[in-house]
Amino acid sequence: MSGSNKQEKSLWSNAGKWLAGIAATVIAGLLLSWLTPGQDPDPTSIPPTERPPSAEATDTPTVTEPKPAIWQEGTLTLPVSGSDSGQAADLDAGNLLMLGTSVPVDDADILIRQSPHSIVIEPGLSRGDGITFEARFTEVNDASVGQAECTAATISSKASNHLQLFSDIDVGSHICMVTTQGRVAEFEIINTNFSGSSNEVEIAFIVWARDQ
Repeated sequence: MSGSNKQEKSLWSNAGKWLAGIAATVIAGLLLSWLTPGQDPDPTSIPPTERPPSAEATDTPTVTEPKPAIWQEGTLTLPVSGSDSGQAADLDAGNLLMLGTSVPVDDADILIRQSPHSIVIEPGLSRGDGITFEARFTEVNDASVGQAECTAATISSKASNHLQLFSDIDVGSHICMVTTQGRVAEFEIINTNFSGSSNEVEIAFIVWARDQ
């Protein structure tokens, strides 16, 4: 064989090896890309109907109901009176007042008195007939019902104005009422003390402001 033929055969052999090397490199790259986990596909290649929904949250405004305005709240200890003279609770003022000629009866919201056979809780002093009061009880419950139900109870009162302690009501009872100044209120009998010379009833109360 001549030298030129040998040289030409060598060139074709080298070219074949070079092309085979390129082909092997391309195939290896494709296999590596296919076998390598964790690579996300190009999102632009996903049809629009298959794309995940937007993760952006839509803010929804929260509607907050206004809380009823409180006029007075607290606790009071009322002595049991033997007659219409004594102390009564003025819930509108949040204190006790001494009953007598110098204090008008239309300030008293709760009076506890000793009757011949029981202890009676009344909405202050009557106007003289023993029946009509400036304040009035509207509902008796075993738990607090709040301003909304106590207000609804003022339309059709369900409670007597003469509640007998330990019979009609007891410790834990909640009484809705309307004060002498026309405010809706609720009080709870939280304790009684009839030891020795002390005859007292402790209440917790809340009075709501009138609607403007």
